[in-house]
Amino acid sequence: MGNISSKKTEQRAITKINELIDKIESADGHIQSNDKSISWDGTIDFYHGNIDKKKNFQFSIDVQVKGRTTNNKKLTDKSYFDLSVIDMQNFLKKDGTLLLMCLFKRESDDFKIYFSSLLPYHINNYLKNNASSDTIRVKMKEIKNASHLESICRNFQIDKEIQKKMNQNMFNQENLTVENGKVARFSLWDKDMQNFNPQKLVGMSKFIYTFDEHEYPIGASFGIIYNIIENLNAVISDTEKEIIYKDIKLETKLNEQLIYFGNSFNFNLTKHTFNIRIRGSLLERLKDLHFINKAFINKVFLINEKEFAVEFPEKEFTKFKTLLSQYEELKQILLKHNVNKDLNFDEWQDKDFDKLNIWLTAIEDKVPLNLKSEISLIGSITIKDLRLSIMAHKNEEGSFYIENLWNNIDYKKYVFKYQTNEKEIKTNNLYLTLNSEAYLSDDINFDEMREIFTDYSLSDDEYELLNAQVLEIIKAYDCNKNSNLLSYAKFLINNLLEKDSDSHDIYYINLCQILKRENKLTDEEVKELMNIKTKNSDVEIQLCCSLLMDSKVEASILIKNIDYQTMESFKTYPISIYL
Repeated sequence: MGNISSKKTEQRAITKINELIDKIESADGHIQSNDKSISWDGTIDFYHGNIDKKKNFQFSIDVQVKGRTTNNKKLTDKSYFDLSVIDMQNFLKKDGTLLLMCLFKRESDDFKIYFSSLLPYHINNYLKNNASSDTIRVKMKEIKNASHLESICRNFQIDKEIQKKMNQNMFNQENLTVENGKVARFSLWDKDMQNFNPQKLVGMSKFIYTFDEHEYPIGASFGIIYNIIENLNAVISDTEKEIIYKDIKLETKLNEQLIYFGNSFNFNLTKHTFNIRIRGSLLERLKDLHFINKAFINKVFLINEKEFAVEFPEKEFTKFKTLLSQYEELKQILLKHNVNKDLNFDEWQDKDFDKLNIWLTAIEDKVPLNLKSEISLIGSITIKDLRLSIMAHKNEEGSFYIENLWNNIDYKKYVFKYQTNEKEIKTNNLYLTLNSEAYLSDDINFDEMREIFTDYSLSDDEYELLNAQVLEIIKAYDCNKNSNLLSYAKFLINNLLEKDSDSHDIYYINLCQILKRENKLTDEEVKELMNIKTKNSDVEIQLCCSLLMDSKVEASILIKNIDYQTMESFKTYPISIYL
């Protein structure tokens, strides 16, 4: 078998590639044999519409064409070509080149055309990894048809325009993260986006870029997409067609598809298997366990009314049923103790559940506990995201009986002392002596608190204590933003406004700082604040009014007239957040 002229092979390659380009209506090839340019064999010009009209011209892609022959019996969908480093360096100077190769079977008419999109990202990597070589082996993939070539070229141009704005330090970000103010997206030609199915991306190699708030590229990564997760327009229902889940996700991998719903489930559409791992908050776990219970009984569930059969081993179902019962019991106990908060059990460990069980048993069953204290006390228990307030009573044996601070306590059983700035006040009412820490609890019985103070007869000193409680409650709200606290504080301050006219201005100011936090301060209330400020000579009261009315200039002037010690004390009040 004689040698085939490399010159004739190159000419054959150019002919085949030009024939392929001619099939693209919007493209015009300018690739000639015996081209004498440095590293290129011509261009492919693209137009929007008629290629005969100059005004329709869009862009031109530089190409290098190679022709090769092979003795291989079969032409595969992948190939390689050895390029000189000098050519690669020249390609970089023009922000990229499309390498095309036509591979012919020796003594046959069979051939395949291959490509490599040599963009700045890839060129930099090739040069970096072959720093001591004169040639670089380039990976190439088969071009399937003219439509495929057009897609290759147009996506090449999109990536080229992005990458020429970037430096090499922005490339190769393997774990590309998206921070606030930045966006990440694939580069894809508009026509490829039409009727686009994201699942088709799986197995493909694509660029992904990050852009800053000004749409300037700041990072790039390239690789095979192994999975795509997308939101499905679907619902999960039981056999009675009651919709249980609406947030449904479909994950497409190379060899399988999975549907995710709830916090605990995925259903493998390929293998038809149902995988369960109970996760999420208390309420989310209860929802998922109730779904399992129904699915086990009916042996089926629905996705958009299409039935999917499921089966659980009896042993596994018994485990889930026991867990459901335990969570339901826990939920009822927590509700009994006024805990309506949905607890994030994903953060809890066995020791946390054990701790909760000890305290709840102590409260529910009056089981005494040994505490490191010499006196009865008011305190709190914190277990992960749960906070309970307790009152501990020392018994004759030296251990303590535990009560929920907010439930059915004989709040007049003891005498409590409260120290104000000026005097010590005694009261039998426990709920006039609490600090803001107590109001951070998750188990406050607001209904019972309202009932206590609805008919409670306050002494003159207790008016002062109740106003101080309002401030402590507002402080607590500023920490956890529990709107129930503001509602309760408003109830108390309105109670004071109704019963104690002597301190109207102070109470009204406190009412207004509650309303301001609720964004409900009306023109009428602002007018009253102006009246209070005008008639009062007390600089602190004037400052409070100015802050509530957002009179910043006036407030700054008033602050200059307040001595340092008084100002430091003022900063401890919740109204100081408006300073």
